[in-house]
Amino acid sequence: MTGRRPFANSVFQLSLRYVMVFVASAAVLLAWLNWNVGRFLEVQRGEIIEAEIQGLAETWRRDGLDGLLAVLRERSGPRGDRESAYLLADAAQRPLVGNVAAWPAAAPPDGWVDFSAHDADGAPRTVRARTFVLPGGLRLLVGRGGSGIAAIRDSLRDASVLALVAALGIGVASGWWTARSVARRIEAIDHAAREIRDGDLSRRIPLRGSGDEFDRLSENLNDMLARIQSLMEGVRHVGNSLAHDMRMPLSRVRNRLEQLRGALDDRPEAQAEAAACIAEADQMLATFAALLRIARIEGGAVRRPQAMVELDALLRDAAELYAALADARQVAIEVDAAALRAPGDRDLLFQALANLLDNALKWSPRGARIDLRLAREGASARIEVADQGPGIDPAHRERVFERFFRADDSRGTPGSGLGLALVKAVADLHHAALALEDARPGLRVVLRLPLATSVGA
Repeated sequence: MTGRRPFANSVFQLSLRYVMVFVASAAVLLAWLNWNVGRFLEVQRGEIIEAEIQGLAETWRRDGLDGLLAVLRERSGPRGDRESAYLLADAAQRPLVGNVAAWPAAAPPDGWVDFSAHDADGAPRTVRARTFVLPGGLRLLVGRGGSGIAAIRDSLRDASVLALVAALGIGVASGWWTARSVARRIEAIDHAAREIRDGDLSRRIPLRGSGDEFDRLSENLNDMLARIQSLMEGVRHVGNSLAHDMRMPLSRVRNRLEQLRGALDDRPEAQAEAAACIAEADQMLATFAALLRIARIEGGAVRRPQAMVELDALLRDAAELYAALADARQVAIEVDAAALRAPGDRDLLFQALANLLDNALKWSPRGARIDLRLAREGASARIEVADQGPGIDPAHRERVFERFFRADDSRGTPGSGLGLALVKAVADLHHAALALEDARPGLRVVLRLPLATSVGA
């Protein structure tokens, strides 16, 4: 997850949702378990009370009141069960024997009652008891405290909380690890896709050899990319071969037209037609030359040299080349260039800059201005060519660098649609970034050319 927040990862969020559902389900299950354990302990306490009552009843039948008093004294004494509660009271509810200080005010004569009392240490406790009326008006209370049940419930509750916290922690860690593992695979695909998008059709998505879904997806994408690359190379080969093969016949046709025009001195109209045909032939030859030059650059036949290019001089030379044409069209070319140098091919950079100026002049109205600027921007030289023409529709800006692409509003103007394609090829050769921006009005073309580490500015 390079450069990205892991918690914003969709795989992590999906894993976290499953963890939350699991923890919620576990919380419901543990709450139900706590309730059932508490209910079971209460039932068990009631059964213990009933068993003691049965024992005391047997003592009453066998040994009478004296035997019952002796048993109650023993069980409620220091050696008795601290959880047990006993009280034998007279008809006026005055205590006679037991470990309960007073008869509970809310206790019925015969039935179950829950009340608060204090143990031998003075600590409060909750007691559940059963009351009886014995012959002679005596009243008997037999019960048990709930401190043992409370301790078990507290322990179970604490264990449940710890289990939920542990489950949540393990789930979050597992989700983070899963998201990180999946994100690495997705990042590898995304990185390859960006390089392919930037023009490297030879790039392939790496495989791990695991045979999982990602590997199968990567294999299918790689097969698709290989097919696309083969088709693109085929199209380029056909176009390049056609441009190469057509140059010689077209050059011979042009030369014959020149000879024909020279032989038509007495026929001005025929001469004009021959001149128009020659101009069309020149346009086609220029198109083929541009196409072949783009093919050589994209095919790797042209290498980026490491010779230093004086960029400010390059801009002034380009402006001087188009000065006469700009004056004829009443367009001003303003140059603002800092002294910067960068490694590159001067001829190719000049050709790219000339194409940009040519486009700017083609679309600039009379009285307009073309700004040609050079400035340092971080580790790059920022070259701008801004005109005051109609600009380019944002919907077409991604396609204007394609070969032969021409928007509908430019089909009536001279050109082959290869000027910006050549600029893009030169920019890619120099690892430069190329962008189109609004000049308001007009179009601004920005070329960011990497500078050398030891640039003299």
